Amino acid sequence: MLFPSIYWTNLINGTADNAREAERPAAVLLIVLVILSIFASIGLAFILYAESEAKSSSNFRESTDFRGPDLDPEMAFALFLQDLIFGNKDDASGVFSALRGHDMLRNMYGLNYKFVSGNSGPIAFTDTDTVMVNGVPTAITVNTFKQPFSGMGRLHYQQDPDFAGADEYYLVNYTHFPDYNTATVGVDLPIFAGKKLRDPERLGARAGLNQPRGQYSGGFCPPYTAADFNCMFLAAMKADGTIMVPSFHRD
Repeated sequence: MLFPSIYWTNLINGTADNAREAERPAAVLLIVLVILSIFASIGLAFILYAESEAKSSSNFRESTDFRGPDLDPEMAFALFLQDLIFGNKDDASGVFSALRGHDMLRNMYGLNYKFVSGNSGPIAFTDTDTVMVNGVPTAITVNTFKQPFSGMGRLHYQQDPDFAGADEYYLVNYTHFPDYNTATVGVDLPIFAGKKLRDPERLGARAGLNQPRGQYSGGFCPPYTAADFNCMFLAAMKADGTIMVPSFHRD
């Protein structure tokens, strides 16, 4: 009581010190959060930059790489037109083509020509040929059609037992599958896969490429033109553009 100013001063200072001590923990937490935010921003910026660089590098690599068919498009189209218009021979150069038997030349005139296995030249039309008649190779006279659309068209007859006795009229695929094996490939391929070789406009089937073809059946050149099994390349379309029957597809 003798020195009231001393007690008053100590009271004021003590209250200020307590207040400062209470504020210090919040300041430390704030500093920690600021530092973490800075590190997170740096990490996020690095990720975005790295992703952008990776995308730029990928685009540059794709721009320098040529990704296209292994055959010139014009050459591929020319080969398709050749097979579609002039057809394929019944040897190793043509038996693996699904277009064999459905070309426009055969559909107009038939394709009764002399077959020479291994001949890489053009199709040669002659007056004689060797065919299988009752299982015996026989030399016969070849009657080449001189007038268009004067043949018999596809015939209805029961095919070789290797083809489950199916109607030849509906077996439109003459592709040869010599390496087919149901034990390793499965059972989803056509029934004629891996068996005898069938040839367009020829009766029966032959055991392999080196065997004579069957007898000529009259030509796939019927006296009409329609979107049926004789003209697989044709389509049927309504006047409004609706496709009724697409090309090379028959139900």
